[in-house]
Amino acid sequence: MSINVTPGVIYKEAEANENLIGNGSQIPIILGKSASTTGDPTKILKFKNYSQAKNSVANGGIGPEPETLHDNPLLEFLKQYFEEGARLKIADKGMPYVYVIDMGSAPTDANWTTAMTTITKKSEVEVEVYIGIEESETFLDLLEAINTNLNTQAEYGNLRVAYVTKYGATDAQLIALTDDTQTKSIQRSRIGICEPLLFGKTIAKISLTPYYEEPGYTVYRSVTAGTFKERTRTEANALQNAGIIFNKDEMIRGNFYPKINLAVSTAWAKDDQERPNDAGLHARRNTDYLIRDIYDTCWEQIKRNETATNLQFLQTDINSIINTEIDKGNMMTGTSVTVTESDEDPYTLFVNGSCKPVNSTLAIEFEMYVSQPNATVADEL
Repeated sequence: MSINVTPGVIYKEAEANENLIGNGSQIPIILGKSASTTGDPTKILKFKNYSQAKNSVANGGIGPEPETLHDNPLLEFLKQYFEEGARLKIADKGMPYVYVIDMGSAPTDANWTTAMTTITKKSEVEVEVYIGIEESETFLDLLEAINTNLNTQAEYGNLRVAYVTKYGATDAQLIALTDDTQTKSIQRSRIGICEPLLFGKTIAKISLTPYYEEPGYTVYRSVTAGTFKERTRTEANALQNAGIIFNKDEMIRGNFYPKINLAVSTAWAKDDQERPNDAGLHARRNTDYLIRDIYDTCWEQIKRNETATNLQFLQTDINSIINTEIDKGNMMTGTSVTVTESDEDPYTLFVNGSCKPVNSTLAIEFEMYVSQPNATVADEL
């Protein structure tokens, strides 16, 4: 072997770490209002870091960065997103890349609808983010259109959750969005509404959290205590019960830790009796991961001979997937899926079942009785 360089360690930037995809780092597609006059809802951009994103439009970015970053909401979001996504230690999950659609400075409802079709091209995407959509007079109607699109994609194995915010909104205005006593509201398990403060960092935190973990379990990487809005317990409960994702400082042993309060979908706003099992994003994302695995395994049966042996192979493969997730502690015993042949169509198989994602502890009731001091010991003292 010939050595033609001086001794040392040579580093090259990898194009992408494929091991991160599906293993905790969800790939997002971010559609947003920008400062550009040439937005295109049919064009998907790809950025690996903020430096690429802030390049001029002529150089493939959505910049340059203005003096007031909020003048370019999409770029502002990406700056926050990549700041939170920066790895602080080797064990941290990283972000291989993000997809972006520059919607321009004045996107119309028709532009948003066109973009919803465009984003179906990327099958690895698990997170959709809409920035500036709240400026439309038909905001809630557009959210319902997004939800319809999400359900359509789910039929083909593209399982996603969409997130929005409403810049400048008060807590009361956010709560009203999911209040079904209003003329219009949204309560959907695949739609998440976040408070506007540091929206980009909130989405990055969710995207970087492994599918089997509640996103509010660990602290933010790039946010210091004291940054988020202080709320009373009553105010915080009102937001949570309305299905709004917000942030807070949690005090543990005298220290404050900035975290997501609880990752919930807008379906959390339903009454307790009507609240769906997937209203918490922890359950929704965990279930989606299992479905993707089973969906991919089912594809291996497509065009394969429908023999009793092959059907048993498919059933065995699915059972193995489920047992693996149960062994990891991500799914609970009782999760099961059965493969059967159609009685009417010789070319069709049915895959039916139910899953029980593991819960995260949300409340601990603490009760302790204080007894009188030990009289014997007291006498000795």
